[in-house]
Amino acid sequence: MKKYRTRKIGALGLTLALACSVTACGTKENVISSAAVSVESEVEENEGTPIPEVTSAAESYGTISSAESRPDEEETNAEDSACVSVPYDTAVTFDGQALTASVTPKDGSMSTLTITYGDKRTDEEIMSSQAGACLVRSGGQAFLYIDSAWDNDYHSTLIYRLSDLARVSEVDAGMQNGLPTDAANMTFVRRFDLLGTYTATGQYKVGEDGLPVLKDPWYTITDGLGNTPNRETAAPRQITARQDLTSDEGASIPAGTALTLDKTDGESRVRLLDPSGQTVTFTVIVDQDHAEQTIGGVSIDDLFEGLLFAG
Repeated sequence: MKKYRTRKIGALGLTLALACSVTACGTKENVISSAAVSVESEVEENEGTPIPEVTSAAESYGTISSAESRPDEEETNAEDSACVSVPYDTAVTFDGQALTASVTPKDGSMSTLTITYGDKRTDEEIMSSQAGACLVRSGGQAFLYIDSAWDNDYHSTLIYRLSDLARVSEVDAGMQNGLPTDAANMTFVRRFDLLGTYTATGQYKVGEDGLPVLKDPWYTITDGLGNTPNRETAAPRQITARQDLTSDEGASIPAGTALTLDKTDGESRVRLLDPSGQTVTFTVIVDQDHAEQTIGGVSIDDLFEGLLFAG
């Protein structure tokens, strides 16, 4: 017995059709079509997590479009709007071909990533990955985003072109705060080391080449919201001026002023908030060995106290 229900996800209303199938064998059938994304999951009574099994969409349900599910739903082109979560070890069908992604832990912090799509397969050694995979469409092609977590707090996103399973890029930003659902509004997390070590979130969209494109040059420093080293409190990160300072805007900052880290461009500029909430910006110069940071030729250790860096 199968029951269907639909709901919308994403800013442009991608229809997600859910089908629950209970069988004696406990099979899992998942279908993702190009016009509407249909994910079918099975409920297995009195058992643990079922073993996924690929079943042909044509043999089981055919393509479930939004019009077939609910006539009042507008059919949406997934190519333009959706990032669709693909859980590991879960078989799905996309554009008529079976797609699976799985991560097998190895010794240490390494894992083996296996992606199969139709008759194609790729196996690659990566760092650990728990966040799962995200399927996006752009420029008439589909891409699979994989979050990769390093043995410190670094995360990156591996991007594979689905047509040939070639890795086309690795982006220095991760999806550890949650898989995106809207290709036009995606949040990625990066680690930075300007005036301390912290994580920050950036707003991206999928570009025509399938790669994430930064929408706003300023990342929001999340600190306690991310996996930040040396964090002892969820309060916003603050540093204190050791001497009188002048910001890039020309604002005077007296010694002893507590400043809250707010945003960074990840390259050289950091925006902070003074006690009144006013934004003050500093340009930080990092030497070639990344061992010393200066502002106006003066070491940041002489300018601020409370700087926290990962060891």
